[in-house]
Amino acid sequence: MNIKVFSNKQTQSGFFSLVGIVVVIVVIGFLFVTATNYYRKSGAEKTVNQVTSDAIDAALQTDLTAASLQIKLYFAQNNAYPEANDCTEAPAIDTICLKTTNVNEYTYTVDNKADPKTFSLVAKNANGASYKVTDSKSPFKITNAE
Repeated sequence: MNIKVFSNKQTQSGFFSLVGIVVVIVVIGFLFVTATNYYRKSGAEKTVNQVTSDAIDAALQTDLTAASLQIKLYFAQNNAYPEANDCTEAPAIDTICLKTTNVNEYTYTVDNKADPKTFSLVAKNANGASYKVTDSKSPFKITNAE
């Protein structure tokens, strides 16, 4: 009598690796769906144009903050705000030269007769974004340049 003993190791081993592969695929799929939903909710799917526009706005705010600091420094030294923004080769004595990047432009107004003295600086870029800074406020977005 020949009795053969069969080992189920090969069948079970193959079965468990198939189940393992299926479980791994399901877990990866779940992680992918979760990551995709998080990505969408975070607003990270901005287009290149949106990112570029945000960068241009950030440059505008930075220019405006730097210009505001120059004006306030002028005020600290002269007890009056500069009368105009003059970047010519021979600017007047009571003016200041506020330079911008090539896509931004400034509109500067001052009232040295008021008490307290005030200034307003509006910066506008080629995209149409406008920000304003005053003697008492940091840069903030405005809808229309004043």
